[in-house]
Parts: sequence; C-alpha cells; structure tokens
Amino acid sequence: MERISLRTLFGFLLLALLFPGGAFAQVNIPTFAIIPELTQEQTRTFLASSALQGSQTVPINVPAERLIITYSADAPFELWISFPTHEPFTGDAGSLRVNPLHVLKAKLTPQTQARISIDLTRSPAWYASRNAFVLHVLGQEGKIVEIHELTLEKPTFLATFKAYARQFFIDEPVLLSSINFLTGYHIADMSMTFLLGSLFLLIVAALLFTVKKRKMRMILALSLLMVFLYDARVSLDLLRVTKADLAEWSDADLYRQLGPIYQIADFLKEERSHSPQPLKIAMCFDGTDFLQKQLRYLLYPTPVLRPEEGWNDATHAVFIDTDRGVMQEGMTSCGEEFVRMGELLHEFPQKSRVIRFTEPLASAGIRTRAATNLFRGRGSTWLTVNSGLHFTSL
Repeated sequence: MERISLRTLFGFLLLALLFPGGAFAQVNIPTFAIIPELTQEQTRTFLASSALQGSQTVPINVPAERLIITYSADAPFELWISFPTHEPFTGDAGSLRVNPLHVLKAKLTPQTQARISIDLTRSPAWYASRNAFVLHVLGQEGKIVEIHELTLEKPTFLATFKAYARQFFIDEPVLLSSINFLTGYHIADMSMTFLLGSLFLLIVAALLFTVKKRKMRMILALSLLMVFLYDARVSLDLLRVTKADLAEWSDADLYRQLGPIYQIADFLKEERSHSPQPLKIAMCFDGTDFLQKQLRYLLYPTPVLRPEEGWNDATHAVFIDTDRGVMQEGMTSCGEEFVRMGELLHEFPQKSRVIRFTEPLASAGIRTRAATNLFRGRGSTWLTVNSGLHFTSL
C-alpha cells in the first residue's frame, strides 16, 4: 500500500513539473496523419469530372517532410501538392511547370478545428533539399474553408532514407500513351535509369582499377544482371496492369481511362445498322474533349460533334460523366443552352447515357452563360490565423 502511494505521489509531482499552474487540464488538438494519393496511381481508372471549381495556389519555399494544417470547412474539399520543375517558384501561375503524375492529392471532410499531417515524401518528385512546393486548395462554389495554422516539418536523415527506398517501389504509371513511350521510374525527382546507369559505371570503373584477373567476365556478368533486374521490375508492373485490364474488361466492359466508351460505341453501331437515316451524334460532357475524340474514332465516319457544332441537327446525344441530360417531361438538355425533345435509349456506367431526339429543335438560344470560377479570400492573407477562404463564382 505504501509503495502504491509513493508511486501515485511521484506521478502527481511529475504532472506538476510538466504542466505548471494547472495547465495539464488543457487538451491539445490531435493530429491525424493523412496519406495522400499520388496522381499517377489514378491514371488507370476513369477520371471523373470534379465538382470542385474554386481554387487557390500558394507557393511554399521551405524544405519540408510533412505539411501540418489546422482547418475548418463546411463542405468537402481537396488539397493538392505539386512540385515545380524549376526552383524557386515565385507564385506566378503562368510560370508554374509541374509533372502532373507526381502531384499529391488529399480529400478532406468538413471539420471544425481539425489538425492533419500530410506526408510530402510520397511523391517521387520529393527530395530532402527541395525548397519549392505549391499548395492548391480546391473547393465547391459558395463554400468556406478556413486555414487556422500551417506549419512544416523539416526532413530528417531517417525519413529521407525511407522516402528514397519507398520511391524505388512506386509503380510505373501506365497510360493510354504507354504504347508509345514509358515515363520511367523516378527517385528524388531524377530518372532511376540514369541513377542505376551511373552506379553501374562507377562499379565498372572500380573493377577496372582494383581487380586484376577476369575483369571482362565480371563486367559482362554485372551488365547482364543490371539489365535482368531492371527488365524484371518493368515486367512485374506490366503484368500487374494487364491482369487488372483483363479483369475490368471481362467483369464490367470498361477499359482504363476510357470507362464505358466502348460500350457506348458498340450500342451506337447497332443503332446505326438499324437506322433509316445516317446518324449524327452530339456529345455533352463536363471535362476535356478526350472522350469525344475517342468516340469519334470508334464511330467513324459517323460525326461526333460538340453541342455548339451540331445540337440542332443531331439524331442522338451522348452524355458521359455528367449529370446533365436528365429527362424531364420528354425534354433533354445540355445545360441551359441546348434543349430538345428526346427519349432515353440506354444508361451506362460513369453517369453516361444515350438519348435519341424525337423532334426537331424545341428550344434554343437560351441565355448562354460563361461562368468564371474564382476563389476569393477574406482578410489580408489566407495563411494568417482564422483567415477565411471563400469559394464563389461570377
């Protein structure tokens, strides 16, 4: 009993020393580690359009291992961290050049006084002495994000070593363009092929000056070993991607970034074979025209046009990756600008559908609006305590 009392007394004394004046009652905000997703890991999947339209870009010119942020938000938003190819970055958006595959992304939920830690070493563009990062905040229009505090942790030797080892095992990004070229592996923002080649030359030079017998045999064996190991690394990535492609194609008729575009093309080819008149397709989408070009290639010689190019004369409309085109009382529309009578023929994955027009133009010339999305901040600078970031649009 006496021993327990002594231990208890020692515990209270220790608390008093560590937290003088009763400060031990204060509760610190916990820090939640967020593992950001590397953009190149998303390249295989269908890239759905985002509802996050407001954005703010802020340069960070200090070497860092982690980014610690305390924030409040009334809606989901995203943080992107990009790594400029030229240092230092002055903040001029026109001079920002980055490798989009090396961008880190973190999706954050609405919180009040939440404290998070984002690991910057997850990108192969990171290295210990880098002093140029760019923080991008993306949010919904009309929503508010408050950044209460932003601090940086400097890299340690152990963290740097772990980061370089992790970057060695980051998979090769496989794109539709990979049939033409491979981007290659990167460590510390340098080509791993260059690094391994330099290491090989150094070893060969060491063998030439230190080994007296069988130099050429050892150099030849080392050359074959280096080629075998690098080829095995690439082959494992290609095997993994091929397996994923086959599984996705056989299970859901989807293919990488193209999503359901092949399903849509096959459906329209069948529709074309039974149509008494030539088809003319108007395609409505929210992102880039990448998928429109793919569908135009698959349906050639059938024209696949933007709404402004042929909505009035089109026989069918394709809506892909968009909430627009919802049928209401027989009306289908691509925004407010283009409206016609139509019927839904088929629904596809990724918010995609095919509609056949049933009448000539029903309504046109409705007010055209070119919305310019802005990201406005309240206060002198958004990095000050309790500054507010307000998403809005004209």
